[in-house]
Parts: sequence; C-alpha cells; structure tokens
Amino acid sequence: MAFIGWNLLDETKLSELLRIITPNLTYSVFQTITQSFFKSLDFQNNLLNGIPLNQIEKARLFGLESEICWIKKGSSYHIILLCENERLFNTYGSFLRSGEGDILELEPEFNEHEPEKQVILWGIRDTKAFDAEKFWFEGRIPQKLNYPLENRGERVKLLYVEYAEKNNWRSRFYRFKEVTHA
Repeated sequence: MAFIGWNLLDETKLSELLRIITPNLTYSVFQTITQSFFKSLDFQNNLLNGIPLNQIEKARLFGLESEICWIKKGSSYHIILLCENERLFNTYGSFLRSGEGDILELEPEFNEHEPEKQVILWGIRDTKAFDAEKFWFEGRIPQKLNYPLENRGERVKLLYVEYAEKNNWRSRFYRFKEVTHA
C-alpha cells in the first residue's frame, strides 16, 4: 500500500522535514532557475548539494522506500511525499496532510515477474573520452550527462514504482527508487 502525504510548507518547515527524511533517501534531481542537477543526495546546513533551498525551484529526492517532491511557489513549497513504509511515513506525519478516499487506496502496480519498472536513461559512456569515468554522452543533448553512480557502466537505468488506483488500476503516481547500471 502507498502512503501519500502533501502540504504547503515554508522554507523552515521544509528544512526540518528534510533533516528527518534525507537519511532514508539516496538521490536528488532538482532545478534552480539556471541549472538542472541529478546527484547523490547531500543535505547539510540547509544546503541541497551545496545550493541554498531558497534557490531550488523544483526537486525530487528519492530512495528505496520513499520519495519527496516539491515545487516552489513564491516563498512556499508545495510538497508530496510517497512512501511504502508505514513506520517511515508516520515519522514524517506531523509535516503532512493526508486525506481519505481513492487517493489513499493506491497500490504499487506489481507484476509477479517485474516487481518494479525501469527506464533506460539518456546517454552512453564513451570509454575513449578523457573524462569518461565521470560522464555519459548523448548526441541529441548538447551537454555531458552526469549520473550519480560510483562504478560507471555503459548505460544507466532508473527503477520506479507505478502507483495505481485500487478500484480501476488507473496510474496516479510514479515514485523513483534507484539509479543503477543497465
């Protein structure tokens, strides 16, 4: 079963929530006005990978059991938390609202042969390039791609869970879980 919470938080409350939740998360995808980042998660002293929270417009922080997303609107942050672990979800509960009805009747859409879904990410590692150990390349994207992996494989995939309404199996949310080699 999926546990879903949401809220509108100010920067101080978001920072408090992140201090609690980030030990359970591994990766970060976020945007400032001028740049996009996909990195291993590092949250210290109200800085997300060295960038102040108030400069981050959109973010998606995820790990094996939960994910938090937000969009900045003015000085507030609209957040959504998806979690499969009830104990973890209850830990974050004071920061979240949740409701009753079909949105909480979501189940991970598992297939017995494919417990999670995957998508191959852009780029192939060019082993002949000078900085091949750090970057992947894609001819249609005018920049190097940097994925948060220690051991660099040729291709990279993103594992995710699709949450669907229990009564009609219509997809409602996708929760990222892990980045790994394809």
